[in-house]
Amino acid sequence: MEIAPFQIILRTKKLTNLIDAIAQGARPFWRLFAYVGVVVAASAMILTVTNFIFVGRMLLDKPSEATGVTLVIPGVTLPLIYSLVGLVTVVFVHEFAHGIIARLNNIPLKSVGAGIFAILPFAFVEPDEEGMKDTTPSSRVQVYAAGSMANLTLALVVLGILFVAVIPQLSIAGLSIGDVEGGSPAEIAGLEKGMVIEFITFNGETYKIGSYDDFVNVMDKTHSGDPMTIMTNKGTYDILLSENPQKDIGFVGVTTYDRSMLTSINPLVAFLYPPIILGIDAAVFPDSFSSPIWIIINCLKYIFFLNVGIGLFNMLPIGPIDGGRIFKEFTDKLFNKRVSRVVSLGMSLSIVLLIVASLVVPTLF
Repeated sequence: MEIAPFQIILRTKKLTNLIDAIAQGARPFWRLFAYVGVVVAASAMILTVTNFIFVGRMLLDKPSEATGVTLVIPGVTLPLIYSLVGLVTVVFVHEFAHGIIARLNNIPLKSVGAGIFAILPFAFVEPDEEGMKDTTPSSRVQVYAAGSMANLTLALVVLGILFVAVIPQLSIAGLSIGDVEGGSPAEIAGLEKGMVIEFITFNGETYKIGSYDDFVNVMDKTHSGDPMTIMTNKGTYDILLSENPQKDIGFVGVTTYDRSMLTSINPLVAFLYPPIILGIDAAVFPDSFSSPIWIIINCLKYIFFLNVGIGLFNMLPIGPIDGGRIFKEFTDKLFNKRVSRVVSLGMSLSIVLLIVASLVVPTLF
């Protein structure tokens, strides 16, 4: 055990035998896993670099709309408990995969460990440095790629669970209220975040609200000062519309979430843009599951979200992380050592600058 300010680390050699047994017990499976992992790593690297090139163009054309990365800070940028659960799965499957593929390629392991830095959990598997140097470039790339391959595999499994067991059970009737503007007709009438608008009565007619388009179609017929009755899953509310600051129609003062959108989303779209899955929320679908089930669903959401996000980020060609090491192996094959070092460093600095710019520049506009 190592104890330092804000940090506790536990190391052991005992788990190396377990990793070795797992690697040797299903060699054909892990060999396929390793080969597919290299292909996935290369694809992820191309995808992430292309994304940051797009971010760079956005920073030049529309800097206020550019987004590149989301800082993962439990309790600050993400819910504390759910993001910690997700991070635990990220680090453990990632590091164990490194160890398994290292042993598959007969690379010795020095130790296995886990720890806490501040409140952030981490884990590690330490392959022997000399063993890594002495093995082939192909074996090293397999080891580097294994972590993200494990993260993306776990994310796919969780996504399958969500699409099979959760999304089909979501109630899509009505339009969920995402937020209520202070001092608006909606707040004065008593409407609250999480209520579901099911019907609207206006000008003597009752309209069923099943989507955002239904809501807009009704609102387009209104004017400031018109009375309206909104029927929700929590009761009926009479509203006197006010002046809309943007259009010549009535104003309610709510932001809404189209519940039907999530049930028709393509799984591939959800995988490539994981924030979509965070829309499965008790505030949006309050009538779909009980509170204990929502706890499980929220854990699954953040396991998926963080494994995809961190798994892909880890494949960026930035020096210290796995993507940078893989990129360096490729450049070593293509160029002499000096040129390879320059190309790798140039790529790393370019991506890091884009990441920093995507965090800073939008806040300045």
